[in-house]
This record gives sequence, structure tokens and C-alpha cells, in this order.
Amino acid sequence: LNRISLENFFKNICNIIQKNNQKSVLIILNTIKSAQMTYDFIKELKLDDTELFFLSTHIIPRERKERIKNIRDSNKRKIIVSTQLIEAGVDIDLDIVIRDLAPLDSINQSAGRCNRENRGNYLGEVYVYNIANEKGIEYHKMIYCNYLIDKTKIVLNNHDLILEEQFFELNQDYYHLVSDGKSNDISRDLIRKIFDLRFENVTNDFQLIEDQDMITIFIEVDDNAKLIWSKYQKITNEKDLKIKNEQFNLIKSEFYEYVINVFRKNQKCDENILYIKHELLDKYYNYETGYIIDANR
Repeated sequence: LNRISLENFFKNICNIIQKNNQKSVLIILNTIKSAQMTYDFIKELKLDDTELFFLSTHIIPRERKERIKNIRDSNKRKIIVSTQLIEAGVDIDLDIVIRDLAPLDSINQSAGRCNRENRGNYLGEVYVYNIANEKGIEYHKMIYCNYLIDKTKIVLNNHDLILEEQFFELNQDYYHLVSDGKSNDISRDLIRKIFDLRFENVTNDFQLIEDQDMITIFIEVDDNAKLIWSKYQKITNEKDLKIKNEQFNLIKSEFYEYVINVFRKNQKCDENILYIKHELLDKYYNYETGYIIDANR
């Protein structure tokens, strides 16, 4: 639970990877930037007989699906660097999982990618690190609620090694701490407004998920993407809303295969959907690590 710099984290994962040279490793980071830096570090190791994969939401869905398929099909040793997207709905099985500190339920999800298929007597290993950037800011603070992290730290404190048979009790402790400490004041206030039929107040006050200022980006990575965008442009010129919706539904699934969402602060743009031409990919998109975050742009 002690804070560790990204540089020292690299030294740790290097030791784990080299000590377990026959085992596949999944490394899950809290931010895309730290994931990209970790991927670049491992790439420089030039590991023999090892396939290296990178996954994040800054890679178009079409390519992500292909990489996940390749991970499942590969018989080689694999090193996968990913963000939290791999926690749910991705059916892959690795020998070792390394996870940046997160709420306990997210750590559980990550651990579920380790020895998922219960391969004989083999015991999977999950390592958890509290990683901080060059300014000393812990990466979990950029993503998760401090309240949940604090409860996780309380549960994991004084445990250097946790065996699988301890998971159930630790999770019970975690959920009791979370439940005991939460406030019901907001819920009671919302219920009062509902009974008073003040629905407008409920709409304004209640958010299940906090709004985030995101921008949608369509990436023209191939000829098919170019064709889909051309169809989309024609559809946007349609005046009849019903016809427009019907036509878009015909290309919707393919359209979103080339779409990513990024924080608006990472891309200065007033448009709802930004289109990146193939000729501009070198500036905006890297085939290995996805959308290029450039603070100067």
C-alpha cells in the first residue's frame, strides 16, 4: 500500500517478468498515459518468444476485438498492458496479474483474469501496487473515489500476502465498511421530492453517473472506415429525422467500430464528432497505443 514511483514500479514488473519467463502476465493500469508508458518500457526489454499486447479505450473497438482474439488464440507467452476495460466482459486467462491500486471490487475483477480456467495445481499470482506519477500523485486518485480507496486500504492493511480462502471474509469486511460509512441524506431528500411531485428538482439533482466532458472521434484507419464516413455524411444531410435514424441504424454497428471517446481537454474541438482523415493519422493515432494524447494540440 506504500506509494511507489512509476520508475520503481517498472523495476518491480521487470523482475516479475524475467523471474517468470514461461508465464504470461497481465498488467492493469489506472490511466491510459501510465499504461502507454508501461507498454513502451516493456517493449524496450525486447523479450524473446513473447507477444506483447496493448489495450485501452483509445484504440478503436475493431482493433481491440482483434487483439483480444489474438490473445486467446496465441500459444506463445504473452505480456498484456491494459487499462480497466479488461476487468469485465473479456474472457482471457493469464498466469500473473499486476494491478495498480483500485477499489477492492475492481481488484477482484482483475484477479478474475488470473488462472481463470483453473489449470491443474497451478496457483495464479496477483500483485497490487500503489503507483504515483512524477509529481507524487497516486494514479488511483485520478480515477476512483477516495472513499472507496480508503476502505480498501483499511481492509488490505497489514496483509502482505492474501490467500484465496481469505477473499470472502475480506470482501465482507470491505462492503460493511462501505455501507456503514455512506450517507443516506441525499436519498431521503430525493424521495421527499418525488412524493412532493417535484420531478424537475429530481432530474436536476440526481445523476447515476457523473457527466464527463467527452468528445467522439471517428478514426479513418482503412478504406472501409472511409466508406462508412462517406455514408454517414450523406445521412447527416437528410432532412427527415425518421429517415435519418433509419439510415444511420443500418451503418451504426460498423460506424462505432471506428469510434473512440476522449476527454475534451485532450482534444480542443467544438464539434460533437471529430473526423480524423487517414492522412493525419501520424499526428493523432498510433496503431499500437491508439489516440495520441498531446497537451500542446
